[in-house]
Amino acid sequence: MQLIYLADSTLPSQGADAVHVMNMCKAFAENGLEVKLIARKSKNEKNIFEYYGVKKNLFKIHLVERPNIRILGGFIYGWRVSRIFKNLDKPDFLYARSIHALQRVNSKKIPFFFESHWKPTNNLYHFWQQKWLIRNNLVAFIFISKGLQDIYKKLFPSFNHKFKVLHDACNIPNVKINNKTNNRLQVGYIGSFFKGNGYELIPEMALKMPEVNFHIVGGKEPILSQLKRDNKLKNLKFHGHIPHKELINIYRAMDVMLAPYQNDLPHIKWVSPMKIFEYMSYKKAIIASDFPVIREVLNEENSILVEPDNIKAWIDAIKKLKAKKIRKQLGENAFKLFLNKYTWNKRAKEIIEMYEKSRNK
Repeated sequence: MQLIYLADSTLPSQGADAVHVMNMCKAFAENGLEVKLIARKSKNEKNIFEYYGVKKNLFKIHLVERPNIRILGGFIYGWRVSRIFKNLDKPDFLYARSIHALQRVNSKKIPFFFESHWKPTNNLYHFWQQKWLIRNNLVAFIFISKGLQDIYKKLFPSFNHKFKVLHDACNIPNVKINNKTNNRLQVGYIGSFFKGNGYELIPEMALKMPEVNFHIVGGKEPILSQLKRDNKLKNLKFHGHIPHKELINIYRAMDVMLAPYQNDLPHIKWVSPMKIFEYMSYKKAIIASDFPVIREVLNEENSILVEPDNIKAWIDAIKKLKAKKIRKQLGENAFKLFLNKYTWNKRAKEIIEMYEKSRNK
């Protein structure tokens, strides 16, 4: 069975979307599909498979340059993707995360999925998606959270039967998950420095908890250097960007992982953070902001959920997790849920089953 995946992700890059796309293609391939991925070309010349820790040449990758031109760049990218697509063998089905690429490929006969991580941002995108929903060859619109599905249900109330929620996911770590030996509690955050991610709270926690070591992984310049200058604390370490395949060394050293999302995160009503599933996969105790969309995955049995901007609540939660027994129980519960529902392979398998079921109607 052949699949062509249309992505808007830059490969390789630091983007979480690129991690998602590479791992989904990996999972599709491991489930027996012949996969061809079309994505954006990066200026980074590193080997893509090696960068993401994926077996070399497990699937085919075709890279396309996208001009850095506002608005028009997306249309040019879609046109360039369509030129690549025409030279490839016809697939059994299409899977798209690029709205411009899918619109330009515009196949009315090949079964296709469209995966959305964002609500339509303008009238044109709304029109395109409404047009796709009418097509007989659409298998499903895939959403990363119930929160996002609810938004689409209001936008397109006649097509609820074509909607499916599949949260983000993670690989099962191919290592023994062991406990570190450092007596000081190690608390970590892995992620970007975008508005609303809540990384700014961590230096404040470190200042008030000198007996705990805090680690921030990720971020770009100039914000990273500014944070280092402003927060010269002995118990706070900024690691900068670490390639995804090397994060295992960080996870091995951590006791507690943070997901401090804030109210001003633009997509807080429908976000499905990959970091949470990765935290779960390493059996780590998690402290996360208490939002409805986070509760789609986490609850009091597998994490501690706190008021987003209440610094005292974050500190109290960390203090509670100084107890190894509590950390272990939360981590084990989260890991069991992860294995049952949130691996990339399970996600890919469910999509394949949806396609096969649609062919048998």
